[in-house]
Amino acid sequence: IDLGTDLVPAISLAYETKEADIMRKPPRDSRVDRLVTRKLISFSYGQIGIIQAMAGFYTYFVVLNDYGFRASDLVGASELFFDYADSPGDAVFFPDNDDTIGAGELQINGNSIPLIECNITDKDVCHIPDEALAHAQGAFFVSIVI
Repeated sequence: IDLGTDLVPAISLAYETKEADIMRKPPRDSRVDRLVTRKLISFSYGQIGIIQAMAGFYTYFVVLNDYGFRASDLVGASELFFDYADSPGDAVFFPDNDDTIGAGELQINGNSIPLIECNITDKDVCHIPDEALAHAQGAFFVSIVI
């Protein structure tokens, strides 16, 4: 998706009013008649861009929350996610390492993160950082594109 070059022309075509006698008119004066104005650019990048970004981040954090990772606990937790990706066998779920669904904390290589109740009932997916991150990133992308 090439949003950088396709966004402005697409928006300008969408907002241009139709003209019944377009073929009888002389060509536009490119120095005076602009299709893309400052107002249109500020609307498309300012307002729409901010709304899309907010929707994307909201979706991202909702998905992570469903996997048991609270948004407030994610600050500084990137090392834990990287460590899990490098060596998932080193992860320890508390209180019972065999029960990822009922886990209250995840520790790996000295890093830990508190976990909340997981809305996913599959023990192979619940509270698993790689799964949560992949689904959250996918949801972020879909929410921005749609």
